[in-house]
Amino acid sequence: MKKNREIEFLFDKIDPKDIEDRIIRIGAKKQFDMVFESVTFDYPDFRLNNDSAWIRLRKEGDIVKLAFKKRLGVKSESDSNNIIEHSGMEEIEFEISDFQKAIDYHLAIGFVIKYHQEKDV
Repeated sequence: MKKNREIEFLFDKIDPKDIEDRIIRIGAKKQFDMVFESVTFDYPDFRLNNDSAWIRLRKEGDIVKLAFKKRLGVKSESDSNNIIEHSGMEEIEFEISDFQKAIDYHLAIGFVIKYHQEKDV
């Protein structure tokens, strides 16, 4: 089974519209505009967070995904600038059908919402 590799970058002081325009000028075609909604859950004592792990529920347009994520081999964490050194990620992710019911379920079994975010992509 082929594994996907995800690499994330953080850029300060950029103009997203300028970057989009530049990419389109070199031949890219914009596929869609979408709002991602993401909710992160943990136990009330934040034991997942303390183990560099979390449960994430994400709505990507009409697709809803639930994931368990854990940073492996954490060397250092920095809350001030969100830089975290680690050796990889364990991730178990699958699609589900109902975003709100998944929130209700996690709250009903005792999890708390650690983070709730909406972002345009």
